[in-house]
Amino acid sequence: MYERLSKSVNTNGPPNEDEIRRMAYDSLQGIAACHKNGYFHRDLKPENLLINNDEVVKVADFGLAKEIRSRPPHTEYVSTRWYRAPELLLQSPNYNSPIDIFAMGCILVEMYLLRPLAPGNSEADQLMKLCLVLGTPPVEWADGYLLAAQRRIDFPRCPVTPLESIIPNAGPDAIDLLLKMLQWDPQKRPTAS
Repeated sequence: MYERLSKSVNTNGPPNEDEIRRMAYDSLQGIAACHKNGYFHRDLKPENLLINNDEVVKVADFGLAKEIRSRPPHTEYVSTRWYRAPELLLQSPNYNSPIDIFAMGCILVEMYLLRPLAPGNSEADQLMKLCLVLGTPPVEWADGYLLAAQRRIDFPRCPVTPLESIIPNAGPDAIDLLLKMLQWDPQKRPTAS
């Protein structure tokens, strides 16, 4: 029997790094299968990852899934705010499977911290909280700056907060993976594979 990953972690206490690695692997395998079969999830969050007694994780709730080949513009509302990729927060009509990778990065951080990385109470607040952790988006992310200008948003000038200081119990490989998954520019995020 499977239960929500968020409930399991809250009931059983914080997972250790080996458990997080196994849960991340299972989750990313599920996401990779979705992407390989032509779909992206669009609503990844801890409540949509299910775990059984053998610690096998399954991706669930495909109600907002979309075909990768579908033509934009896509609907504005996707995913729970705390797990939204920056391009979604900026209301890009053109987004794709990299939003799942960003969401999974947020979920992995939450597995370590037992709290969300950036629990914003609005889209603007969410962007601000991401800037406080990830730093000001790099100027090379031209699409992001264009989207921000269209919405009259000025990114705050923030230094990067080293993830090691936020997640001291994460090893160097985990930090490296998280930094890649939490890229501002969706083109720079790795695939689920």
